[in-house]
Amino acid sequence: MMNHATQQILLVDDLEENLLALKHVLARPHLTILTATSGNEALGLLLDHPVALILMDVQMPEMDGFETAELIRGNPDTCRIPIIFVTAINTDTQHIFKGYDAGAVDYLSKPLDPETLVRKVNVFLELHQYQQSLLATTRELTETVETLKEANSQIQVHQKKKLRDERLKVLLQMAGAMAHELSQPLMALQGNIQLMNIHKESPDKLPVYMERIDESGRRIAGIIRKIQTLHVDDTREYPGEGSIIDLDQTIRILVVGRDGREGSPLIQALNTLDRLDIACVEDTQGAKEALEKNSRDLLFISRPLPDGLAEDLARNLTPPANRPLFVIITDVADELTVSRLIRQGALEVLERPRITPDLIRTLLHRALDTVVSGSTLAAMDRADEASLRDPCTGLYTRHCFENLLHREVKRAHRMGQGLALLLLHLTNFEEVVTTYGTEAGDMVMGSVGSLLADMTRSDDLAARFDNATFAVLLSGITDPEVPRISHRFTDAITQRDFVFNAFRFNLSLTAGIGMLPPGMPGTAEGLIRQAQGSFCETVH
Repeated sequence: MMNHATQQILLVDDLEENLLALKHVLARPHLTILTATSGNEALGLLLDHPVALILMDVQMPEMDGFETAELIRGNPDTCRIPIIFVTAINTDTQHIFKGYDAGAVDYLSKPLDPETLVRKVNVFLELHQYQQSLLATTRELTETVETLKEANSQIQVHQKKKLRDERLKVLLQMAGAMAHELSQPLMALQGNIQLMNIHKESPDKLPVYMERIDESGRRIAGIIRKIQTLHVDDTREYPGEGSIIDLDQTIRILVVGRDGREGSPLIQALNTLDRLDIACVEDTQGAKEALEKNSRDLLFISRPLPDGLAEDLARNLTPPANRPLFVIITDVADELTVSRLIRQGALEVLERPRITPDLIRTLLHRALDTVVSGSTLAAMDRADEASLRDPCTGLYTRHCFENLLHREVKRAHRMGQGLALLLLHLTNFEEVVTTYGTEAGDMVMGSVGSLLADMTRSDDLAARFDNATFAVLLSGITDPEVPRISHRFTDAITQRDFVFNAFRFNLSLTAGIGMLPPGMPGTAEGLIRQAQGSFCETVH
């Protein structure tokens, strides 16, 4: 018996000696026995005491057991308390049924068998204990559900904030990419204007400069047009293994089924919108083949399909992590069908007669606003990486490098190792840009960045320190090794022939070295100052 918690039972009999006898038989630990000598007294006790079981005599003055039981059953607070009638009168079937009709769960006749009484009481006490345990579990589950609802609400708020933050991050990357895209033709424009001023006494060169200026103007206009039609944030590879926001991108759509046929309301609506890459197939097999060749941001799936259920197609085509959004298109859809399809993963269910360009435009914006597609998440990851990397060289930015330098200095102190910082400044870089243009400058930056990335070890760090200066941090190195390694870097850059548009040229540089010997105190700022203060003569 589950008797760990204290329970209460109520004995009702107009004879004190019967109450004493019952208490003697039923007495045990964790059981409180209440007694009443009348129906009215029993009803009063039930107002203040939650009891697990009532044993009640039938024949009592003023109010008999049947009347008392009916009143107990009529009270919502006590209607579920089991009642066992105990009596010495009329044990015939009709009398027993009257007791059941009044609300009794069992019927015992006097004289009572103590063992039978105890067993029956035990059964109802165990039932009550289970009921209380179930109620407690229900309350806990209810509280858990409410807690989960609150947590889910907070998660949704957090997700919305995170999505806003990610979008802001992408916008910032986009702004940087736009600036970078525009800076090249603008610098070329400025450079050619300067060259025109320098060679204004040489009219034969002016047409060349004018052609370059015109080309720069066309490039600027093209970039502005791309910005005006930008819809989805993605990235593309850039020299030096970096990446920038792609300004020439589209939303990739696959239409599966009869709604992809020429003249359908969907195709007519999609054809009114810009920056869409639309592919159409007739059935599930065609969709599989199309998605194997190219991923898609959004599927429009006709219902029904000739070879399967529309709602199963998108869920079975790709792994969940790479699954595109999908919209179901049908002739008529009732609320139950729409609800079921959306629970199965559909972004929306559209009725063909209601398809309009405005509806499709709104749906596309909703798709981009509510769910970040896998390709966009990848773009965000690459944008995060791009924020740490210089887009032209593929090396770390100065800000990122200085943060890593602080970490490496601490690790060197902890491990008892030495560090060396090389600063390599290209002294004729501005001359290269002025003479050959900004594209030549970008080519030089990308080439030097690739060269340094190939020459550094896995534990070393390389960065673009400023416009024409590179930084290389050498870890676990001793003083005698530094000059030899420094010469290796400077020789690799200065002895390389750079070629741009059939023009061949070389670079010159100055080198500065900062040292942190093993076991010696030092800081990241001190290493940088030491390297900047030790720039040697120009190396050709």
